[in-house]
Amino acid sequence: MEQFRIMGPVYIVPSPSYTTVLPPPGESSVFDVLRETDGVDWEQTRRDTFNALSSGMRASWCRPIPGSPLKGGYDEGLEWPRTVPKLGEASEIGEEPGRSLEAFSNFALLIIEPLRVDYLELGTVPERRTIYAREPGQLEFEETIVVP
Repeated sequence: MEQFRIMGPVYIVPSPSYTTVLPPPGESSVFDVLRETDGVDWEQTRRDTFNALSSGMRASWCRPIPGSPLKGGYDEGLEWPRTVPKLGEASEIGEEPGRSLEAFSNFALLIIEPLRVDYLELGTVPERRTIYAREPGQLEFEETIVVP
């Protein structure tokens, strides 16, 4: 019963084996603060985020590219892995680490630096809508209550 519309620059932290050059996160005040105060390591953050996913969600990164044809029909999906262990846990539970590594190599971290958040609460009477906005370079958001 809530909707969020988030606008702002997007950064992608892909696998280091990804060959296309992407700009690193960090040409903004928010990323500067994260680096200075927390010493954020984006590759470690990508790894931690991957490991925090459910085993079923991790398994989804072993599937073919979304939207590609299923030449064997729906039954082809029966061959896809249903679970994938966390990185480093495969050998502990008797599985080969290959699926974990395959899934992780296909996993990218998407980072949005919010400049404007349109927040709609549909479960209230009356419904509520609030816009939070900030200028690039600023850390504080201005809050404006608007008509839903």
